[in-house]
Amino acid sequence: MMKAIRHRLSRDEGFTLIELMVVVMIIAVLIAIAIPSFLGFRKSAQDRSAQSELRSVFGYNSLAPRDHLALASSIPDPRSSAYDVLGTAFVISEAALDQYKDGESGLVLLGESDAVKVYRRPSALPLVRLLYQFEVIEDESRAISRVHEPDFDPGAAAIVDRQPDCLLGSSPDEKGTVEIVDSKDGYWKAATKSEAPAILVLAESAYPGWNVKIDGNPAEALTAYTTVKAVCVPAGEHVVEWSMGAGSLYAGAAVTVLTLIILIFAYLQHRKRSGDDKPQIETEL
Repeated sequence: MMKAIRHRLSRDEGFTLIELMVVVMIIAVLIAIAIPSFLGFRKSAQDRSAQSELRSVFGYNSLAPRDHLALASSIPDPRSSAYDVLGTAFVISEAALDQYKDGESGLVLLGESDAVKVYRRPSALPLVRLLYQFEVIEDESRAISRVHEPDFDPGAAAIVDRQPDCLLGSSPDEKGTVEIVDSKDGYWKAATKSEAPAILVLAESAYPGWNVKIDGNPAEALTAYTTVKAVCVPAGEHVVEWSMGAGSLYAGAAVTVLTLIILIFAYLQHRKRSGDDKPQIETEL
């Protein structure tokens, strides 16, 4: 018996091709999960340090979706209505922007250092606001052009890409109020109070994956001015919450776990078959 055991332990066998493939695939899956997470954490830390608690015009967690860039760069002038819509209160520039100080929306220099200059935009709209008028413009380029037209007031009307499900009448004598109750990565909470139904606009990127609820009930998310969040709110007092859904994250994790289970099962089956096919060594005591 001891001779047979020593024989098994002394056999010099390499790995099979399937075993190597399983190991390589497992390592590849782990790398695919780890590297994006590491890069994301590193960039997030760099962004937070650079922003110094200032919220970027380019939206949630400093993402810069195409729609946000298209609106912000539609007219290369920091006094444009596009920046009003995005709630841009300040402009930080390495170069002097004296050529943009003229006019009602002219920049106001607040301070400067050797590296940057900080300007205030007096025409910036609030980050969150209630509107009682809207225009439906499905074409993106036409909607952006409408933002810059002299007869359009982005502080009074929203531009949406489809008919909202709320019935808006004339503006009430007393405008409603809205305030941000809580905000963090992936979450916004606002409290509204209005005598009439309104469109609530949050000047943050309407990035795919955001869900909105009113008083805990799912609501229809709208996109205003081609790129920012909006939702219809009924008259009265309400709590509106936006949250970033994790559906794609959960789906990816489920696929990864299922793949690992299949690979492990296939590996064990292969080992079992390989063991059954090997000749048995019988010895006498």
